[in-house]
Amino acid sequence: MKKPKRNELVAGDECRTEEEEMLTKRSRYISYGALKMNNVPCNQPGNSYYSCDAKPKANPYHRGCSAIKHCKRYTG
Repeated sequence: MKKPKRNELVAGDECRTEEEEMLTKRSRYISYGALKMNNVPCNQPGNSYYSCDAKPKANPYHRGCSAIKHCKRYTG
């Protein structure tokens, strides 16, 4: 088989180039639909996606309460 010159096209080269261009243009980004396709949302309300399985803290911080704020019954 003889080697083609620079300005000669071999059958199928032009189509393959156009096809490669289309694939290159398509693969420059990922659509939102593709990102969400296999997404399993967290089934626990209030938890973020990354800490869905995380358990709550054992002793979360609570603000103190005093009689002047009337948030608890004063027994003193």
